[in-house]
Amino acid sequence: MELAREAAMQAAKAQQRDNHILALKLKKDLEEKFAEKDEKKKEDWQKKKETVETVQSQKENAAKEMERVKEEKRKIRDEVNKELTEAMQRRKEEEEVEQRKREELIR
Repeated sequence: MELAREAAMQAAKAQQRDNHILALKLKKDLEEKFAEKDEKKKEDWQKKKETVETVQSQKENAAKEMERVKEEKRKIRDEVNKELTEAMQRRKEEEEVEQRKREELIR
């Protein structure tokens, strides 16, 4: 009976040792998983940060381009208005000349 008791105690110690080894292994696995998860979070954060920077840069470039196009259209509009004003002035002068010619013919 004493032998059975010692065998049971040794089996319990062996089981306890095995459980401790298993617990250490599980703890190590969890630490590795947490480290991988943290690394993945850092990588994702960096990618998001780069995406935001890219979008902001594109937004700024788009705003500059829109302003350039707006200025270009303004110049074209001013040029067209100037040409129209000059054409109207020439037409008015031509009509005045025609009117004078008619008046002279009538006299």
